[in-house]
Amino acid sequence: MKIVKYYGYEMEKETKTSFQDYFNESIVEYIEDFQKKTLSVTYLRFFEENILQFTPFETNPLFSVGDQPIFLYDIVALVALQIPEYKNRKRLFINNEAEFSELFTNCNKEQIYETCQQLHKN
Repeated sequence: MKIVKYYGYEMEKETKTSFQDYFNESIVEYIEDFQKKTLSVTYLRFFEENILQFTPFETNPLFSVGDQPIFLYDIVALVALQIPEYKNRKRLFINNEAEFSELFTNCNKEQIYETCQQLHKN
């Protein structure tokens, strides 16, 4: 598997009655078996506001690569891709605290940083 691109963003309301502004979306594009694939993870912004409770990271942005800050929403899909049952999914919606925390159970902060650095070099 080769990671091609990762990014994320805070969702915004499209309509007045929409709840989209309570969510963030994280996307990772990768190549596996000579096919380009995408995993999109939508999750409650609440998890980011309580980052210490759910992740091994302490601040948001998590770190910088060059002069670009890397936020939690940038890497959530990248972390989710490491979980075998999510690998063949296209979309994932997480609104459960335990499920979000589980993403980061075996998360290696240094490995995430190195992956981000490598992708920014290319």
